[in-house]
This record gives sequence, C-alpha cells and structure tokens, in this order.
Amino acid sequence: MSLADRVTEQVKQRELNTLLVDIERLPGSFTADFWDLNAFKNRRIHPDLVTEWPTTVCFTGLWYGPPPPGQPKRPIFHAAWEDGGADAMYQAAFDLYDKADICITYNGIGFDNRHLTSGWTERGMGRPSPWRDVDLLRVARQSQGWESKTLDSVCKRLKIPAKNDHYTVEVARAAMAGDATAQRKLRSYNVNDTKIMAAVYERLLPFVKGQPHVAPSLGLTTPTCPRCGSTDVTRQGTYSPGVYNYVQLRCNVCSGPFRTTFESRGPSVKTL
Repeated sequence: MSLADRVTEQVKQRELNTLLVDIERLPGSFTADFWDLNAFKNRRIHPDLVTEWPTTVCFTGLWYGPPPPGQPKRPIFHAAWEDGGADAMYQAAFDLYDKADICITYNGIGFDNRHLTSGWTERGMGRPSPWRDVDLLRVARQSQGWESKTLDSVCKRLKIPAKNDHYTVEVARAAMAGDATAQRKLRSYNVNDTKIMAAVYERLLPFVKGQPHVAPSLGLTTPTCPRCGSTDVTRQGTYSPGVYNYVQLRCNVCSGPFRTTFESRGPSVKTL
C-alpha cells in the first residue's frame, strides 16, 4: 500500500474539520489617456482610473476526511452567476470557513483567503471563527527542489492526474455573462483543483510543519501522529533543540516525524 493510500485510509479518523478551498478570479480594467503604447510601462495605475475592479467569480470547498454534521462529502461549489449573486457566494464561503479548523489551499495565504476576506469585509459579514492554514505552495517552496512549483507542475512530478483544463479570462467572462457552456467548464476546472490539492496534500503531508494535531483527544492517551492521526508510530531517538531533550517518533502511515511535548529525562536542571 502506497503512502497516499495509507493516508487516505487514516483520514477517516480525523477529529478536526479540514477544508480544501480554491477560488477563481476575473481581472479588472481601467481607462486613461496615453501618448504611445509604452505609456504605462513600469507605471502604477491610479485607483481613479479603474473602471472595474478584479472580482471573485466562484469557489469550491471540499471537506477532507469526515465533514462537520450536516455538511456533504462532495465538492461544494458556488458562483457569482448563480441565484443570489456574489452576496450568496461569499456567505456560503463564510459559512464553510466558520466550520473549518484547518484550511488547505495552494497559495491561499497570499491569495484565496485574502480575497475572500475582502469580500466578507465589504459586505459587513465580519470574521469567521479562527482556522489554521496549510498552504501547499509554501510547503512545496520550503521543502522541495522542483524547478516549477505550480499546482499543475507539482501534480505531474508526483504522477497525480493533473489539471483537466486551463483557466482563461475569456471563459470566466463568458460564464459571468450567462454562457452555460462556459459556466460548466469553469465549474469543472474549479472543482478539479480541490480534488488534486487533496492528492498533493497527502504526498506533502510529511513536510507540513506547524499543523495542529488532527486527533487531539486521541493524542492525550497514546502517542499519535499530529499530521494524520495514526497511532502506528515508532520511537526514533531523541530530539534536542538545545537544553531540553524530547522523545522523537516517526509515523508509519504518513512517514512524518514528530516529538512529544514532555522531556525524555524528566525535569530539567540548569546551572546558574
């Protein structure tokens, strides 16, 4: 059984609500006088010249592992062209984030989360309950040496079925204008991104640092992997960041290393 298969089986035991999220955006436009075609090279566009700001047109959320009560296991898609428009779309995203303990994205810290948060703020929705981020782009940049770290490229390097299409502004504009074919195409593209992110997460899981313990109550009674929640772990010596020594273990399911929060040799003694 491969690492990904073991993690997929273990995910059923997660206690924390884990949400995969991906959004799609449209660029803005502006108008201005110019003397030649190089007028705006290396020049900042003044906000007063903007005729249409960039906007989020759709998003997909997918629960990884057991969904919260009342939530579906299938991808949850919402778009600004549907009934209720952008307000309903942002409300749906707010409700999902409000239930999530962990949000998995690809460049979500710098992109997806910020743009959704802007939409919530503009509509006076406030702020959802706090969540912890796992940004897979940051994980890939910090731990892997691939020359390209786009989601599509990473999938191909990992032999994961990659993107089923390519995003184009023309298709997104057509979808917002009511073109049913374009809407189906953009929906398929957006939904697929969350599915392949789940597969990438399973492969990069050993390299994720700082993720909250996915099975916190189980971890109180027996050594448990904080990344995947498995109790199938092996002692691997001692971790010593300096003065203190901690028991170090490795998960036999996701292969991720971790340490205990208590010292391996009892209370510390330091000379004065």
